[in-house]
Amino acid sequence: MGSGNTPPDTQPSATRSKSADAEDDANQKPGSGQTKAAKDSDPPEPVADIEASRVTARRLTISWPAASDNVGVIGYRIWLNGFEVATTAETRARLRWFNDDSGQHVVQIRALDAAGNQSQSSPTLIVTRPSPEPTATPTPEPSDSPTPTGAPSEHSHPDAQSPDSPESPSETDTGQKPTAEPTPR
Repeated sequence: MGSGNTPPDTQPSATRSKSADAEDDANQKPGSGQTKAAKDSDPPEPVADIEASRVTARRLTISWPAASDNVGVIGYRIWLNGFEVATTAETRARLRWFNDDSGQHVVQIRALDAAGNQSQSSPTLIVTRPSPEPTATPTPEPSDSPTPTGAPSEHSHPDAQSPDSPESPSETDTGQKPTAEPTPR
């Protein structure tokens, strides 16, 4: 073995190229001896599905499977009818409706990673919001008094007076009776 060639099954050489050393130096934090993590530019995978577990006239409860990311998902942004209404780290949320509209509403979720990358929207969930239940109105108890007919009663107008009334209907607003005209002589 006088040729100086190293057989392939022996230890590798400690010789490295200058470009590899420069790259390592660029990735080290000054004075730490540790390499920086590469910038995360990959967004998380979209949430695969959304399930409405409870829908009432006042609230909507939804859940979904966790999204995946090359570094890690830190939260989820929830949109209702195109408006961001919540952000959570959980894979479920309880939302209040933000308007009084009953009918169909669109729910979408986007996953978020620590670098601020946002996934594409989840598949759309269409939820039908039920109408609010009518409030209980007390039912009047039946009475023995006669049922009113369509005819006006003597007390149906505040200015109405009964024929027995001591004041005549020709009184003025001052409560005084008009004076009689003098009779010609």
